[in-house]
Amino acid sequence: MARIEQVLSGEKTWGQYSLDILGHVGLGTAYAIVPVALYLFLNENACVLCAIVGGTLIALIGGMIREYIQFLKTGKDHFNDRFWDSIHHIIGGPTSVGLALLVKFIINLSS
Repeated sequence: MARIEQVLSGEKTWGQYSLDILGHVGLGTAYAIVPVALYLFLNENACVLCAIVGGTLIALIGGMIREYIQFLKTGKDHFNDRFWDSIHHIIGGPTSVGLALLVKFIINLSS
């Protein structure tokens, strides 16, 4: 994992930072997948845009809470890195919608 400050100073590579971003996207997806899937599966007339917006908000809030807890545990500010890490969680919202719709599509194919 790499902080953005380390990449900009040349200490770490952009490749290491992209792995960090993928981890945050995965966490955002994990935060949003259950509420998004429940909404899409239990609501027959589900609004996909509403699911994307809701999933994005859940992923962002989960990311902000995670970064705040990390700050409390380490005591290190790294504001710029924590801000961007929180933002990278957002991508997990639409990702969770896509995964839920894919599962729903596969279930409908088999029935």
